[in-house]
Amino acid sequence: MAKRTSILLSAYLNYIFQGIGAIIIAQNMDALKASWHATTAQVSLVISAIGIGRLLSLHLSGYLSDHVGRKRSVQYGILAFVIFYLGIIYSPNYIMAMIIALFAGFSNALFDTSIYPLVTELYPDDKQKNAISILNKAFISCGQFILPFIVSGFAGAGISFRWTFIICALCLVINSLWLSSLPIEEVVQEEEKMTEVHHEPAPSFFRYGMPLMIFSFVSISLFNTFTLWVPQFAVDMTSMTMNQGRLLVSIYSLCSFISVIVTSYLLNRGIPRFAVMMTGMGMSAITLFALVIYPTKLMFMISAVCIGFFAAGGIWQLGLLTVLDFFGKHKGKYTGHYSFATAISLTVLPYLTGLLADHHLTMVFLLDALFAVVGLLMAIISYRNMQRLNAKTSV
Repeated sequence: MAKRTSILLSAYLNYIFQGIGAIIIAQNMDALKASWHATTAQVSLVISAIGIGRLLSLHLSGYLSDHVGRKRSVQYGILAFVIFYLGIIYSPNYIMAMIIALFAGFSNALFDTSIYPLVTELYPDDKQKNAISILNKAFISCGQFILPFIVSGFAGAGISFRWTFIICALCLVINSLWLSSLPIEEVVQEEEKMTEVHHEPAPSFFRYGMPLMIFSFVSISLFNTFTLWVPQFAVDMTSMTMNQGRLLVSIYSLCSFISVIVTSYLLNRGIPRFAVMMTGMGMSAITLFALVIYPTKLMFMISAVCIGFFAAGGIWQLGLLTVLDFFGKHKGKYTGHYSFATAISLTVLPYLTGLLADHHLTMVFLLDALFAVVGLLMAIISYRNMQRLNAKTSV
């Protein structure tokens, strides 16, 4: 038990720096613009390169996870992030920074395709696996919560912004050394012997996998679209100021963190995984349709709470667990497929919603509500597929 806990903690600590890595360039925008002699648009291209790196490397990272082992794959991810953190501050221009930013995308892909499968191997029991798998969101949120305070504190004390990047790199190196000392393969083998894990032949990917690929796409699109556009939508439709609109995102983030804790507790108490997924999508759909119909200050506050709690509390991770239940033999590979759908969303949705926003932001939130409806349908289909598969294996 102690070994499993140490392995899990070391693996999940990496998500703090994944959360930081997603926003650290934006948080240091002015300093990096001066360092690279770049414009805001050029720095934004560097941020976009992170998503491109993830998109390019997901299938390879899944292969590595399955063939070189979870530990080594996580360590490759740590190395890629160290290159990112140090390379960004020593890049002479934004072109080089874009190349370096690809490594953050590589790292994200390696973490996802190795850590999620590792959790299912360390905790084969359904209740434990369900509860623990969503806790990574708490670590991501922790990193994104503390970074603005660190950046502000360093700026106020006259400390170079580069130290934020250097400290992150040093922490990752220390964690990699700790991870190296942990007997991951031995613990996983012990768990498989104790639980007598048998891999059934993989079912049809089109029938069992495609609904979950769609679920991955729409679940990420749902809350990312909300956080991207809700401040401006609130300003346009009510008398809120932009600062008040941004506060909605903070409320959303807090409710997301609370939801992770509550959902983890409920799953550990035996609440079915699909009940959480369907409730999350259903409540999100109701909330977003209500926001489109009644865009009042109160409704914006309610929507920030509900989308944070129901859409961003771990339903994406539960969809991934279902994929790994269906396709357990090559977990890294299928985690890569599931995450690839997410990467497409992160690449396409900002542009698509931007086009809709040029007409009216109401269209963006109507699309978001439709995402929730599609997600609910995909969760229902996957639930029925799971029942069908269980019926076959029990015969």
